[in-house]
Amino acid sequence: MSGESHRHLFDIAFADSLDGWAVGYDDYMGGDWTYAIAHHTTDGGWSWEYSDAFESAGFVRKITFVDSLNGWAVGGWIDMGMETVIFHSSDGGANWKEQNALPGLLISNVTFTDTRNGWLVGWLAALGIGVIRGLSFIAQTAGQPGCNSSL
Repeated sequence: MSGESHRHLFDIAFADSLDGWAVGYDDYMGGDWTYAIAHHTTDGGWSWEYSDAFESAGFVRKITFVDSLNGWAVGGWIDMGMETVIFHSSDGGANWKEQNALPGLLISNVTFTDTRNGWLVGWLAALGIGVIRGLSFIAQTAGQPGCNSSL
């Protein structure tokens, strides 16, 4: 295949002072299709290596860690219909497991207070905020329908 590739990084997070992740997407061939990209550092950001940890998503929008082991990343697909994919790591990012897929919801931000409680903010008619508890997603309605992008 030939064509241009344009990489876009959305977010960066560190599990500790050395181990970090930068995430986003590559819109290969001028946006005909996208795939998630991730870069990982183990030396505080002096060098970065490409990782295919989130290859099942079209993009990764946000990544966060609550401690040196537990992290979450959210991304999804736009070109195939809005769907959010949530990834979780319990080993500092060595392995990422797809946790939930949320059809019709596109996440713009994620934050956690501990390993069991977190909030997702995104777009969907009357749904603006959600809560993750373990592996489940509990929808909560926001004050106004539409886009909520900050926590």
